[in-house]
Amino acid sequence: GVVMVLGFLGGVPADEWVFVILFPGFLLASATVGALIASRQARNAIGWIFLATALVWAISQAALEIVRYVDRGGTAITGWVRVLDWIEAWIFTPGIYLPATFVFLLFPDGRLPSRRWRPVAWVSAVGIAGITLGSAFAPGPLEEAVILKTNPYAIGPRALWEVVSFTWILSLGGIVGSVAALLVRLRRSSGLTREQVKWLAYAGAVAVIAFIIAGIIWGESPDSPAAV
Repeated sequence: GVVMVLGFLGGVPADEWVFVILFPGFLLASATVGALIASRQARNAIGWIFLATALVWAISQAALEIVRYVDRGGTAITGWVRVLDWIEAWIFTPGIYLPATFVFLLFPDGRLPSRRWRPVAWVSAVGIAGITLGSAFAPGPLEEAVILKTNPYAIGPRALWEVVSFTWILSLGGIVGSVAALLVRLRRSSGLTREQVKWLAYAGAVAVIAFIIAGIIWGESPDSPAAV
């Protein structure tokens, strides 16, 4: 909470107000649901996925606001600020793809619908790992960084990471496969399980609509890159 206040001290860009409104609710919901499930059903992976999602987003936002505060204050940019800037530029990545794949794939009991869905799990895991590693260690510019212009912790030649970058296709396939698994589970389930799956589907639809609206507003904002 304190680090987010730091961001408000310097003002919030117009194109980020929608994110500022949606993000606390998303973070609180993920952390609360994750804590409830993990405390009651420790073997259910869904709870830990929600907790991991909340954690990486919290770290990313905290690091971002600290870097912004230091940058706006005009103080000297030290090494630890650069590290925080690098961290916030990529650590949120699994926080996007984990809930978009494994929550749908494993809901509600934390298990696959059947062994036939294992390839979807592997494809999703490889895709998420590839995108995350590429965001963290690929040479070139850091699009989400505040201070850093290029990646100071790049590893290996750019050609290698250009190959790795195609793992986004695996992630997309994982998302499609995970949604398909949820629909199959919905069709085969009954009673309480069916109601749980239906509520997840409704929540997912609302989240998608909310982020589409946020993307449209962000894109039309005069401060956003897309509007320039």
